Amino acid sequence: MRFIGAAPIIGVDPREEARERALRLGADFVIDPTTEDPVERIRSLTGGRGVDVAFDFVGSSLVEAQLLRAAAPRGRAIFVGVNMRPFVLDVPALMVIMRQQIRGHFANGPDAIPDLIDLIDLIALGRLDFSDSISGHFALTDAAMAVQALEKKTGDPVRLVLVP
Repeated sequence: MRFIGAAPIIGVDPREEARERALRLGADFVIDPTTEDPVERIRSLTGGRGVDVAFDFVGSSLVEAQLLRAAAPRGRAIFVGVNMRPFVLDVPALMVIMRQQIRGHFANGPDAIPDLIDLIDLIALGRLDFSDSISGHFALTDAAMAVQALEKKTGDPVRLVLVP
């Protein structure tokens, strides 16, 4: 995010190791949602304005509802984590008045290929380095174990790489 000029970068996670990792990877601030209201803290850190873009990587109805409350006028809430449960907009009219947007992102299929090529080029040029976010490698035959590790958060996984 810093690569494209995002500021401030604010990470929110109940797990201490995830907050520490966020700081190591470039976050300006981290918030523990179990000890403070993340929306109030984000508003405080941004002078009351909120953030231009807020991401949910977890797929949580609670987090999805918080994204719009933390978003600035014309801000965007991006749902990346897959959630099959509904979430409720507290004040849908406020979202319209503030011209906020909700977008989904799923990097899969032919539409993702141009973005993946751009990412590979940036990695090859040394502009992006994801190595700190790779937390483990699994043989392709152990894919089910990798999914289980992600689901159960065994070993604090971030990205697991399947090796053929």
